[in-house]
Amino acid sequence: MYYDSLTKQEREVLKYVIWGLSNAEISRMMYLCEGRVTAIVCNLYAKYGIMENHRAKLIVSRLKELGINTRDLTA
Repeated sequence: MYYDSLTKQEREVLKYVIWGLSNAEISRMMYLCEGRVTAIVCNLYAKYGIMENHRAKLIVSRLKELGINTRDLTA
């Protein structure tokens, strides 16, 4: 799964996950219900093959494995 294939909403959630925000914080920033954010995060886990709950580090690690520049996400 490549970053380019994520939806705009998934990319935004991913950015906030990388920043270390909780689902509740993300939901407030994006004006979404927390359940929707949780669903998006779960979908990101599935798309990137992440089973553990070490969110940001695992996602960033997986993106780097795929050759994706994570600097663009956190700037």
